[in-house]
Amino acid sequence: MSGIKDWSLEHHPSGKLFEPSKADWATHRLTNEQIDTFWRDGFLNHVPLLSVEQCDAILKEYDIFMSESGPGEAELELLYEFHRNQSGDPTNILMHALGHWRLSPLFHDLVFLPSAVVKASQLLIPDREVKVRFWHDQLFAKPPRHGGVVAWHQDYSYWTRTQPMQHLTVSIYFMTELCD
Repeated sequence: MSGIKDWSLEHHPSGKLFEPSKADWATHRLTNEQIDTFWRDGFLNHVPLLSVEQCDAILKEYDIFMSESGPGEAELELLYEFHRNQSGDPTNILMHALGHWRLSPLFHDLVFLPSAVVKASQLLIPDREVKVRFWHDQLFAKPPRHGGVVAWHQDYSYWTRTQPMQHLTVSIYFMTELCD
């Protein structure tokens, strides 16, 4: 194995994205109205999870995937999957990676992010809070003005492993540049 650290072997946050303290976890709870909306509509939109500073830090680590050279050979060993351009069209780039949380302490720490974990714990089973387990990561990256398309879909069709349904998709979107 390469000299690159495999963050999947760390079962706690690195402390590089947020201060690992449970004292403020209660501040990340969803409101009853948000929970009701989720159970009525099956999703929640526009729920902030990261500060501007956290976004800026993650975007710096994201650059490894979008740079001309992309991940090096050692990094590629840790990724489950990597497609520099899954669209196949150089004018519509869609970078796709699985396992990126293994390469970066910041992407790794998203798994433990209180603003995501607390909310997820409230939504897995109605009227109960439960422990959350990380199952799968996926990174799509599309450059401004010439990004490829991820077709509309419902993730549930891919994740039918729990009965009754007890899993969620948490999507975090970053905009590095506003399009005209």
